[in-house]
Amino acid sequence: MYSIKLFGMKYPCYLPSCLDEYLGFAAIIIGLIGFFVQLGKTAKSLNVSSWSIYALVLVCISEALFCIQGLLKKSWSISITRFFTFLGACLYIYFWFDATYKEKNKTN
Repeated sequence: MYSIKLFGMKYPCYLPSCLDEYLGFAAIIIGLIGFFVQLGKTAKSLNVSSWSIYALVLVCISEALFCIQGLLKKSWSISITRFFTFLGACLYIYFWFDATYKEKNKTN
C-alpha cells in the first residue's frame, strides 16, 4: 500500500501515483462546494416546504454513520467530508423546522 501526505496528514492510497486519493479530494471539494451553494440558497429563501422531514432525518443519520465508519477505518477524508455533510443535513432540518414554525405563526 502506498501513501500520500496532504495537509500535514498521511493518507493511504492504492495506486503508486495516489491518483485514487487525488480524485477523492477533488470529489470532496466539488461536492462540498455544491452542497454549501445549495445550503446558502435554502438559507436565503427558507423554501423547504417540499422536503420530507423524515428524509432529512434519515440523511442526517446516514451521514453520521458514514462519519463514524470513516473514523473506524482511520480514513480522515471520509470522516471530515461526512462530518460536514452531517452538519449541513442538521442545518436543513433546522431550516425545515424554522420554516414550518413561521408558516404556522402566519396562519394563527
